[in-house]
Amino acid sequence: QSVNLWNELIKAAGINAAFFAFDVNPILNENGRPASEQPNYQKFLEKVLAHPRFLVLHTTDPYKEFTYRMLKGRKDIEISEDAESIGAVNPIIFGKNNHIYADNVDGYAMVKSMKLRINLEDKKLLCIGAGGSATAITYEILKNGLGEDGELIVLNRTPERAYELGKRWDNLFKQRGLIRRKVITGG
Repeated sequence: QSVNLWNELIKAAGINAAFFAFDVNPILNENGRPASEQPNYQKFLEKVLAHPRFLVLHTTDPYKEFTYRMLKGRKDIEISEDAESIGAVNPIIFGKNNHIYADNVDGYAMVKSMKLRINLEDKKLLCIGAGGSATAITYEILKNGLGEDGELIVLNRTPERAYELGKRWDNLFKQRGLIRRKVITGG
């Protein structure tokens, strides 16, 4: 359904383009979770990057972190500070003169949507989960600041993962010389 929605929006905007969905089967590990290596997707992405006839390539789970690992270190691709910090890519933007830009807008989109409804400053915010989406959202919340009295609470089924996420942001924002507000983690 999102393919139809995007194509309607593209047409309404008068853009000469079309939105397509590509189904690339993920390789699963013994636990039924996506494996760390994804040869099917790797072949697909290598072909797309070798012949960039796209405007944008949106990556979805389980490929966002794998895409980042694949693109990291390539001199021909610019990766945003947000994607670097989060360790995941969505979307890849193909610009003029074969310029390729990889970003992560998941947290930005969520925080922008939240700000349309509430003022996030000095609020207690609860994030349930510490996976990929939570990583992007908590990063964006902390990057934008919570105000003097704001708190971010991250709870996860496995408390260690929530703790690791809090520690990750602690280290990152300290390295950047930014003061991070209170983050509480647990399970």
